[in-house]
Amino acid sequence: MKNILFLALIMVSFGVKAQSQGKTDEQLQKECLELAYKSTDYKKVYADVTELKANIKLAKDNSLSRDTVMKQYNNLLGGYMGHKDTFDEVDARVNNDGYKLIQMVLLRTAAKIAREKAAESDKH
Repeated sequence: MKNILFLALIMVSFGVKAQSQGKTDEQLQKECLELAYKSTDYKKVYADVTELKANIKLAKDNSLSRDTVMKQYNNLLGGYMGHKDTFDEVDARVNNDGYKLIQMVLLRTAAKIAREKAAESDKH
C-alpha cells in the first residue's frame, strides 16, 4: 500500500511537469509501469516466485527435497519476505504472499522510474 501511495505522489509531481509536454498522468503511469514490467528486478522476482511455487509442488509430491526448497526460498526471497525455518512456513509464505511481493517490486520499480524521469525533467 505504501508503494502505491509513493508512486502516486511521484506521479503527481512528475505529472505537473510532464503535462506541459502534453502527457497526461495516465500516460505517465502507463509508461512507467511498462518500463517496470521490462525491468530486471521485476523479471527476476517474478521468475523466482514462479520457480519456487513449482518447486513447492514438487516437494509436496516428494520429487524434490523440502530442505532444498527451503534453502532456495531463503537464498532468493528470504531478504524480501523474511527467512523461514520450516517447509510449511515457506509454502504458506510463497503461496499467500508471493503475488504481493511481485506487485510490490513492480510498483517500487515504477516509482523509481517515475522519480528518475522527474529528476531528469527538472534538469531541463
